[in-house]
Amino acid sequence: SKFMETYKEGQTISLEAKADDGYIFAGWECDYGAFSDRYDKSTMFTMPGNDVTVKAIFVKKKSKTSLNN
Repeated sequence: SKFMETYKEGQTISLEAKADDGYIFAGWECDYGAFSDRYDKSTMFTMPGNDVTVKAIFVKKKSKTSLNN
């Protein structure tokens, strides 16, 4: 979901991504700023000195299929 918050440059914020059923978290994406771990669903983000958009990336789970002989 989208929401907007105002933070100061250099401020560190906590982010957590929650995947919907059928999806898995694949990482964080942004145009500016720094993550403590861009592949951890619970991470810290340091705000840059300009406006930034942060996105949580999700991918659809692969379905498990079985072969019957």
